[in-house]
Amino acid sequence: MVFPFLEEAPDLAAVAGAVARGDDLEPEPGPLAVARLPFDHRLYVMSSSGTTGVPKAIVHGAGGTLLQHPKEHVLHTDLRPDDRIFCATTCGWMCGTGW
Repeated sequence: MVFPFLEEAPDLAAVAGAVARGDDLEPEPGPLAVARLPFDHRLYVMSSSGTTGVPKAIVHGAGGTLLQHPKEHVLHTDLRPDDRIFCATTCGWMCGTGW
């Protein structure tokens, strides 16, 4: 997957199997499908960094994540609707926002 950066449409002929970002998308996607899921439905699995022992898989549920993110962003950082937030991390650490 190639993300154009310096050129609008870079020449990918020299890169075997390369696909330009956007070429993999449907020209006109269909309607968004929304499914009602239970509060404890698995949203994503993240592995810990292992700094205090062996890395462990952490299962984050949909409901808990939906409650945790507003709590952290509004109560802990005073984030407001017109504000912007940027989180950066290396590959060795966990980082997430959600909004």
